[in-house]
Amino acid sequence: MGGIGVCHTFVDESADLEMAHDIILNAKTQRPSVCNALDTVLIHSYIAPKFLPILLQGFSDKKVEMRCDTRKFKYYWQNK
Repeated sequence: MGGIGVCHTFVDESADLEMAHDIILNAKTQRPSVCNALDTVLIHSYIAPKFLPILLQGFSDKKVEMRCDTRKFKYYWQNK
């Protein structure tokens, strides 16, 4: 349950993945009911194989539900 805003974060192929992970987890879990809490994460396809398992573990640790398109869903099952 969030506020009215729909906030997105895009992780580019040149991103520092540790920093992206920390920013995303903070934006999603620190205060999830505020209007500027993170709703959507967009990840460049080149880094998805490396970054998604890291992000999925962080979300799992914080009990965050993740919804993915079919191309990214395979990373969920590989790391479950």
